[in-house]
Amino acid sequence: MDVLEYYLPRVDWDQFSQGPLSDDVWAEFQDLILLCHSHKHWEMAVREARREGPGRSMYKETPYTLRKRRREWVLSIEHSNNHKYRAAFLAAGKICRIASMVQERQGSPDWQFSLALALAVGRHVILNDITGHETAEFGVLAFTAFDGDTEIGNSPENMSEAWRTASALGSVLRVAS
Repeated sequence: MDVLEYYLPRVDWDQFSQGPLSDDVWAEFQDLILLCHSHKHWEMAVREARREGPGRSMYKETPYTLRKRRREWVLSIEHSNNHKYRAAFLAAGKICRIASMVQERQGSPDWQFSLALALAVGRHVILNDITGHETAEFGVLAFTAFDGDTEIGNSPENMSEAWRTASALGSVLRVAS
């Protein structure tokens, strides 16, 4: 998870409860949370850099210094975009890994949770297809809290819809209704 070397999110793991999830799925889920937070961070960095623009100099610039400043601005956006897409690629890989781990556990809480993860980010990441990671919505899974006992009791569709709604509303606690 090389992208986490550039930005390691602070997550209060005391706000997370494993519930009925198995230890192997829980470990992968924790990695997924970090990657989703990283994706969200780099997405906001790109948006902020584009909004600010290359800035203006206080002094009269030569055409060379103007081009140089614009080039540096474009490169900074590309740099942040690369981190964002790398985080998305690794997060998609985690979801696929969880899906392959629980393939034989159909109907179990792990299997339902795996399906809910894929549904929450978008149909692109279901099973072993990680090619759609560029358009998947990994910010939905940037949880700040998670109660496995409450969440896992619902159907995968209800879990994913609750997560998407909570993300859209900017809710701090992600608790299924």
